[in-house]
Amino acid sequence: MNAALAILALAGSLVLPGLVPSAIAAPELIGGELAQPEQFPFVVNIRGCTATKIADHEFLTAAHCFYSGPGDWQAPKMVSIDATEIAAPKQYLLTVKEVRLHPTWIENCRKHECTGNETGSRFDEPGKVDLAHVIVVEDTLEIPSIPVDFEPLGAGAAVTFAGYGCTGAIAGPGYGKLRFAANRIAIPEILDHRKSLYRGIIEETAGSYWVTPGTAMDKSAPALCPGDSGGPLLVRDGTSWKIAGIAADYTFKGKYERAGGVPMTNLHTRLDDESRHGIGAWIREFHR
Repeated sequence: MNAALAILALAGSLVLPGLVPSAIAAPELIGGELAQPEQFPFVVNIRGCTATKIADHEFLTAAHCFYSGPGDWQAPKMVSIDATEIAAPKQYLLTVKEVRLHPTWIENCRKHECTGNETGSRFDEPGKVDLAHVIVVEDTLEIPSIPVDFEPLGAGAAVTFAGYGCTGAIAGPGYGKLRFAANRIAIPEILDHRKSLYRGIIEETAGSYWVTPGTAMDKSAPALCPGDSGGPLLVRDGTSWKIAGIAADYTFKGKYERAGGVPMTNLHTRLDDESRHGIGAWIREFHR
């Protein structure tokens, strides 16, 4: 599924500096609260997905925003980036130096069309890594960058999400404006729910993905919506932000139409050194 980034806010979550708690109303929270101008200037819209700038010429987003197979992978020569959150919003058409998709993603999507639960048991590699490392030629000096957090997160860790996705159910209205909300990392066992494709492969999945609850599991928790794909899982480092994951996938308690288009759980690609496929080291191969 072209899933997007989860924008979550559980009851009892830590409210971080600069974040304003909202009323509990699930249809309004699935897309989070509108970001203020320049609140998240490092977040951009890329190919209809959400991405984060991590260095002068580097962005992270979801692999499924670039390639879902089947067949051979070919990187685009140019990429459009819409920087909506900087002081003077600007759209860039940038020359691609390289789009690095994690090898586990390419290997599996070459054989299968990765448009279902991409990270799950339908394909050869449980927990394959939905991650794209986009490297461009031109400078984008107006867009600031934030560092990657290569340290693992524990259950209960305070996190913040941001994304351009819809604000209601899946395929609902609300695309185009950046939204955010705060929450905490959940234990991976919440994936062991009825109709979850991750039952039986929770350990493998947890090695590659952070898990957070969705609205269908907790009415106070906003959830994934298309357009949020690739959006950042943010953690505080003093007064600054780091990126610890990106939005990749979600699960439903049955067919999503019957669930009202609202996810049970959300999955975010891990970026840390202790992840199953050594994702931190893979990023640093080209990270400057």
